[in-house]
Formats: sequence, structure tokens, C-alpha cells
Amino acid sequence: MKLKQPFNNNVVLAVDNSGNEVIVMGKGVGFNKRKYDMIDEATIDKIYTLNSSHANYSFKILDQIPGEYILATNSIIEAGERILDMKLSDALLITLADHINFAMERHNKGILMKNPLHWEVKKLYPREYAVGREALNIIFRFTKIKLPDFEASSIALHFVNAQYQQEQMSETMQITEITNRILGIISYHFQMRLDENSMNYSRFLTHLRYFILRQLNKENEAEPEPISLYDVIKVRYESSFECARKIAKHLQSEYGWHTTQDELTYLTLHLHRMTSRTKKID
Repeated sequence: MKLKQPFNNNVVLAVDNSGNEVIVMGKGVGFNKRKYDMIDEATIDKIYTLNSSHANYSFKILDQIPGEYILATNSIIEAGERILDMKLSDALLITLADHINFAMERHNKGILMKNPLHWEVKKLYPREYAVGREALNIIFRFTKIKLPDFEASSIALHFVNAQYQQEQMSETMQITEITNRILGIISYHFQMRLDENSMNYSRFLTHLRYFILRQLNKENEAEPEPISLYDVIKVRYESSFECARKIAKHLQSEYGWHTTQDELTYLTLHLHRMTSRTKKID
């Protein structure tokens, strides 16, 4: 592996043995190195392989970010993969480092930009929010700067987005906002505090995410046959079905979305499972 461009002593742009440009991190990996010098593989801690079509743009971004922010980002990603128990896309390095750099610039200028979805993120994505909280600690260790607590939710959204690579950040934020509104409708309808730690709650959020994605991408499923599970479910689970209809009415009113009979059926079933063992609000 050959060095192509150092960002600092510990972060460099390199060319691997297959000719791919990669980001290489490691203590002293770029120290006293010149262009096309061989990199001692014993000094390498982490390699990020980026999408070749966006590589030049990504490298330009990294070249403008202080090295300690890039190293902090790497540590945050490692913490995120540990907490979420999953491997995340290498592209997260660029978007997250860029976000942290911008957050630090705002902080140094005394500009506060609160995340309008801060409380929604805390409630809907507790594991990702835990990553965001740990990220603030990591940033402090690297920079001795304590960013405000609401930055944890902004960082958390990057980890939500990274798990659904086809989504854009704006789409992730929209899904979060719509989900929170739907949960409000459910709590009000059933007069319940939903058990956010239950498996049925988690399953419902997953179902809701893909339902909203299909609506955003205009991928509605076809209507079912006239005689279907729909006719049974709407009678058997009357209250849950009525709540599902309230959700559909809200989505029609706010976004012009049409909810199919199949989707109403699945929403009703998820609502019944999620609320049947949840305590009423005192």
C-alpha cells in the first residue's frame, strides 16, 4: 500500500494493492512520509474504502477537516458499531466527520442550532441516541471541547441513516417526525403509555418505517381481493382498526397519502399486539 496524500501524521489517503483509493488511519501512519512511499502495515489501525464515484469529493472534504476531528469520528463509529452490534458503511466517516467539523465551527462562533427532533430521536432511537451521547464524550477527549447535549441527537440521526443506506438524511428526519405524530395519535386514542422497551413496539416501529418509506417513494401495494383478512380484522379488533383509520386519515390530510386495505389490516394487527399489554394512562 502506497501513500498518496497525508491529512496528518495519523490519517492519510493511500492506494491499496488493487489500485483503490482508501483512507488509512493509525498512529504515525503518515509521519515523515512522502507521496508514493510505502506504508508500514503494522502502523495501520483502520482502513475506510469509499465509493469510487464520490471519492474525489470525499477526499476534498476530509482535507478541510482537522485531523483530531477525523480521529474522533473514527472512534465514534467504532463505538457506534459496538453499541448497535453491526458493521456500518465506510461512507459514514465522511458525513459524520463533516457534521462534527461544522458543529465545532458553530460552537467556536457561539452559534446554537438546536435539533428540532431532539426529543423524538431520544424516544424513537434510544440505542442511536446512546451512541450520540458517547460521541460527545469522545469529542471531548480529543478536543477538550464539550458540545451541547442536543448535538447527541443530531449525531444519532447519522447512525439511524447509516443503517438504511438508501435513505437521505432529510428522508430520515421526515420519517422520524411522521412516526412521532403517529405515536401521538395512538397514545391519545388508547389513552396509554406505550411500552417503548417491548418487542411489539420495536416491530411496530420497523413496520411503520417501511410503510412511510413506501409512501414517500410512491410504492403503494395493490388493493386486496374483496373478501380478505381485512373484513375479519376490522370487526375482531374494532378499537385498533379505528385507530388505524385515524392514522390513515391524518396521513391523507397532511401528506395526501392513500392507505390501502392491506396496510390498514397490518397496522391494525400491529396496534392490537402493541397495545393489548400496555397500561392505561393514570
